[in-house]
Amino acid sequence: MKAKEELKEVRKKWKEIEERYRMQEELLKKPLDIANKTKKEIEKTIGKLLLHQFMTLNPKLPNHFL
Repeated sequence: MKAKEELKEVRKKWKEIEERYRMQEELLKKPLDIANKTKKEIEKTIGKLLLHQFMTLNPKLPNHFL
């Protein structure tokens, strides 16, 4: 009987730990998603700026080569 109660306590503790882990994962996922989105936007902006710089330095180059 005592072993059953101990097993129930252990299961209860593991469920609590699992729930805490899940909550922490959700809390960390949101900032990570925001950071990844920001990174993609920055990379896109850098690409546009590089293209603009290239076009400025090579004004005689036809646009169809890009």
